[in-house]
Amino acid sequence: MNAADNLQLVPYTTLDYVKRNAFQSRPKDDWLQQDKIIAASRLFDTLCDREEGSFRQALPQADIREFRGNGTNYLQLPPYVRRSIVDTRYRNGGLLPEFIESPRSFILAFPDCFFLRNCDVVEITARWGYELIPPDIEEAVSELVVAMWRQRDAAYLRVVAESNSGIPGISGQALPERTRAIINAYRRPVIVT
Repeated sequence: MNAADNLQLVPYTTLDYVKRNAFQSRPKDDWLQQDKIIAASRLFDTLCDREEGSFRQALPQADIREFRGNGTNYLQLPPYVRRSIVDTRYRNGGLLPEFIESPRSFILAFPDCFFLRNCDVVEITARWGYELIPPDIEEAVSELVVAMWRQRDAAYLRVVAESNSGIPGISGQALPERTRAIINAYRRPVIVT
């Protein structure tokens, strides 16, 4: 199994969390619900316009990722554990100047660097992902699991069939507004050029 396959299996919530906070179920349904947790986690990635596994918990060890300069003196990075960056350098081996981590977003600013050209490839070694999966993501994914699980109930489907959520795998008004709000908060911004 390669790294991409592993990301497909990264759940953003647990079966215990879903059972504790969402609905009651029978133990014989656990394997079905576990499948729904994986599917709901990938659906959350899709609805947020992110790569699979974007909201995963960080691994204990740091690894290297490459980024291309954008003509500015900062880089927008995917989620990483704060203060876990152990190395920043150009791909050709040259060290980058000192950087400042943004306290509220995943941005590195390089105040002593005029700009990172589009052709500059930067290698950053850090623990990629979240220290812990954010609680609002865990809640939203749990609500997606419940919505997907309820699709099995014909009576429930008749109640919600009159409207369409516009979300694949979820029919009607099965998706709570709170979940929509969380998805919108994590959705990748659209950049118009």
